[in-house]
Amino acid sequence: MREGYSLFDLDNKSYLSFIDNLTEDAIKSNIDFVIYRRGREYYDKGLVKNVSLDSSGNTVSAIVKGGEKYKVKIFPENDEIKVSCTCPYEDVCKHITAVLIYISEKGFGEEQELTVAKS
Repeated sequence: MREGYSLFDLDNKSYLSFIDNLTEDAIKSNIDFVIYRRGREYYDKGLVKNVSLDSSGNTVSAIVKGGEKYKVKIFPENDEIKVSCTCPYEDVCKHITAVLIYISEKGFGEEQELTVAKS
């Protein structure tokens, strides 16, 4: 997996607070429209699986089923949100976008559907 692409600035927010308040508008404004639309299709088709937050609360991981299964990670680094995917695309891809949309739709509230993975 690549080191990751910077996608959002934390702007003095905690990582979990940022992720918990992630909106579709924020995603749209930071991702190419064609990639956003393809990620939206993947999300709508239910191709985002196994979304989990590690036990330290620092990394969201997920699997997105495309032609293959791709691993997506979303994590904080140096006051930024970074993202990575195992697919061959050389930038923020539709798989990452689909996971971000999943998070913005499902959230991290008390009714969160994300599971906490044991490290």
